[in-house]
Amino acid sequence: MDWLELKDNVSSSTLRRLVAQATVYSIWWERNNRLHNSISTPPTVTCKKIDRLVGNAILARKERKNMGATTHDTIP
Repeated sequence: MDWLELKDNVSSSTLRRLVAQATVYSIWWERNNRLHNSISTPPTVTCKKIDRLVGNAILARKERKNMGATTHDTIP
């Protein structure tokens, strides 16, 4: 997991950590689903789930920033 600490101009450390968290969560969820429910999903579905989790987190962060700016402007 050394790549989490790399410094580069392409991706932020926040994005790398977000992707790592979404990946670990999705693999953990898939493992539990297989063990407890005997149901497995194809890897493509897991990849799409990771993509959706990361996308939702990015959008939520953008919305939170926009809400903060809007609230700051309206509160006297």
